[in-house]
Amino acid sequence: MNRYLALAMPLLLATGIIILTLRLILSSENHRPAASTGLYVAMTVLYLLWILAETRIARRDSNEKQHAADSGTRELYAVSHAVTILSALWFEPALPRPGLHHAIGLPVFIAGIVFRLWAIHSLGRHYSHLVRRIDGHRVIDSGPYRFLRHPAYAGMIVAHIGTTLYFSSIPALCVLLLALVPSIILRIRIEEKMLSAVEGYAEYAMKHNRLVPGIW
Repeated sequence: MNRYLALAMPLLLATGIIILTLRLILSSENHRPAASTGLYVAMTVLYLLWILAETRIARRDSNEKQHAADSGTRELYAVSHAVTILSALWFEPALPRPGLHHAIGLPVFIAGIVFRLWAIHSLGRHYSHLVRRIDGHRVIDSGPYRFLRHPAYAGMIVAHIGTTLYFSSIPALCVLLLALVPSIILRIRIEEKMLSAVEGYAEYAMKHNRLVPGIW
């Protein structure tokens, strides 16, 4: 993914979300109760704010001069991420009326975002959407890295579990399970090949699971 496409991806995703949200609003009289439409619009606004919060990372990555070793996983990950939320907006919900799925999905979504942004903040300049080594690369074991080796990815998955639950979207759940999660697992495998050369990472990895405490 070249620097210009890396910058364009968040904009393209945001544009797609806005277009599908407008489509949802315009078709709401025939398909959804007004209350549900309002809830969906509120969620898309939160999602757009999340995208905005991470655009600074895309801008920084666009100026990255070091060689990235993504092996195509960044593109797969980005597309899977986009298709998950766009599927939730495109297809009709399984539960069109306000209900428990909204009450549970929203805090799960927010918890995933908070956990992810906490991880990004903890890594500071070491965090990137690229897989690459930087000068002074070292193991970070503070913040959420006390619990998991890849908390930013864990947060991404949790946030989209909340999203699919909130929209009660079976197609989005299928994309999440069959595309987004596998792309993250593949990306973790690629990242850990690079991280294995970082002093102290092997010892850190022995004591911390990747995404799910006590499981993997």
